[in-house]
Amino acid sequence: MREITCPYCFSVFPHNAVHFRSERVSVGVNPFIPEDYDDFEEFKQNCKDKSSAAYRNSEEWEFFREGNGDDRYKHFWDRHGGTTTEEISQQRASYRRRVLDPTNPEHQRFLKVQNDSPDFQRYLYMVEDFATSITLTSGEICTQRVCPVCHNPLPNQYGKHESRFIAVIGVTGAGKTVYLSQLVYGFDDYVVKVGLAALQTTDSPLKFLRKNPVNTKVPLPGSTPPGSFLQPLFYDLSRLDEYGKTKVYTLVIYDVAGENCDMQKMHSWFAPFIEHMDGVFLLIDPLQFKVIKMLTSEEEAEAKGKPMTVLNAIHNTLTGGKSGKCEIPLAVCISKSDMQDVRDVLDEELNDMLMDDVEPVFSPSGSLLPQFNAKQYNPIAVKLHDFIKENEMALETFINVNYSCYNYFAFTSLGCGVENNIPEGPIIPKRIEEPLLWLLNRFGFVGENEKVVGYGDTCPVCGCEGKRRRLSGDDRIVVTKKNLFGKPKEWEEYDYYCEGCNNYYNLD
Repeated sequence: MREITCPYCFSVFPHNAVHFRSERVSVGVNPFIPEDYDDFEEFKQNCKDKSSAAYRNSEEWEFFREGNGDDRYKHFWDRHGGTTTEEISQQRASYRRRVLDPTNPEHQRFLKVQNDSPDFQRYLYMVEDFATSITLTSGEICTQRVCPVCHNPLPNQYGKHESRFIAVIGVTGAGKTVYLSQLVYGFDDYVVKVGLAALQTTDSPLKFLRKNPVNTKVPLPGSTPPGSFLQPLFYDLSRLDEYGKTKVYTLVIYDVAGENCDMQKMHSWFAPFIEHMDGVFLLIDPLQFKVIKMLTSEEEAEAKGKPMTVLNAIHNTLTGGKSGKCEIPLAVCISKSDMQDVRDVLDEELNDMLMDDVEPVFSPSGSLLPQFNAKQYNPIAVKLHDFIKENEMALETFINVNYSCYNYFAFTSLGCGVENNIPEGPIIPKRIEEPLLWLLNRFGFVGENEKVVGYGDTCPVCGCEGKRRRLSGDDRIVVTKKNLFGKPKEWEEYDYYCEGCNNYYNLD
């Protein structure tokens, strides 16, 4: 039985427990209420023949009345500054329509096939044994699936494929919104570098781009308002496996405001999102590093916060306050790598590498391979790690002690000068996709052309560093015994594999 994790409230439920937004909606005045009555409630109280056609038709019309109220949906978004799944000004937004539960006897009265019918499963599971729609007695087919707990919309086919959640967290002033806008704008071109085709399963990426445009001669978009929760960005990523079959993964990206990453606020709205993440981007403004602060004006430097505050909040949330290393991959990203103050403190070779584009990996015959280009990235990772270790020892020590899988990245989202918050152009991002491609490799979605340099991921069996690989999907299943015919008899599931000692294991 497939299980779905809601990308909003993170409740877990079977795929056939989804609810549906009605395609049928009643608007205006109920036409079936007799003229002697002012409204349906009066008619309901005084009607003596509740089996009459007038009563049944008016009751059905009222059931599908627009704006009947959705307490679950309202409760969720009241905590997060109002809905962002649809434009609030839209008078007939889908969230104002009735939510139907196919297992509710009261709701089944309006379904073409009821739960006790042998045809019910056939109508509910219309695509590859996956709940995709219901049909009303009036003929409308309802395909808008929603979470049965919070009633937020589930994208088309969401829950059918292996999924991963990523949070992009920006320390104040790190340029997270600009980074995300640029990443979304070039997303198709970026993931194809590791052999993946991207499909937007909702219009949330397009809405994000419209709200946060990055263009020359236009002021840069502002930061995410504190306390708000923006609609996640949904993508399906697909590639061909070694047998020529299509493998699909679902990626959900969350925009988290850095201003909210403090110990007091994280238990209110911040923690539920972070604690369910499979990977985290942490964007750091280079002006927060002491060696770069010394080159800037005191006023500009003091305006920046400390990345340690955010790291503390993230770690406490991901681990639930328990001691020990966090196993979630952490990409520590230095933004604005093209700033002159940054270039002045990095060595010349590293500066040159950061201005190169991320290159895809090709086979000897010239075909694109689903691999992360570790050969190109590893020298950058080593130099960035050495720079952080030499100049920000407290930061490196904290990450190394508390995170079992992390790496450093540096990029520029603009690649041009900015005057009065306006890009001067031309806008040429450099290496903004690299942390995303690294995470896709850590998730097991794609391979690598050589072992990726890793920090913190020490094997508990042999003690080697950087050779531990997190497993996903069928790779987690290891056959321990076979029967006389060579078929699997017993097996176990593991989360990690070490290429240094060839051991499979789980971490407590």
